[in-house]
Amino acid sequence: MKNHWLFSVVILFVVHSMAYPQMDYTANINMDGEEFSVKSEQIVKKTGEILAHNKKVKRAKLSKAKIKKIAKEYNLFEETETNPHLSFLDGDISYWYEQELSEKRYRLEFSARMMVLQASDESAVIIEDQGKLSWAAQQVIAKMLKAQADIKKKKLTTK
Repeated sequence: MKNHWLFSVVILFVVHSMAYPQMDYTANINMDGEEFSVKSEQIVKKTGEILAHNKKVKRAKLSKAKIKKIAKEYNLFEETETNPHLSFLDGDISYWYEQELSEKRYRLEFSARMMVLQASDESAVIIEDQGKLSWAAQQVIAKMLKAQADIKKKKLTTK
């Protein structure tokens, strides 16, 4: 009888886990042997904000001023404690302008960079250059796109 009860509890746990999987969007980043993470909760929150903002956006090419405004929203012109050399300069805006991305994609890119810089600050991990920051941001963007798909499928809520 005791084994039957234990078996029932295990089966219930397995069925519950399959029906309600634990969704983890944490981006674990290894930067030259040093690890840091962008937390799942932060990724889901920022993804939800981008989706909510995107409903109001026109699909036109953005001006340099608009791109700069978005970058400022994500504090990318501010120097971080650990990686002050990665703060945006006006020349960075020229680079991003040439990419001709949608506003949603700029928000995704800039939000991911902000989260990487915050997480690297918390872990005191130095990121060498913009190329490595971009690589780390792509790890976060992959998680954000997964969260976005799950939000749209109503498998995930941002509240």
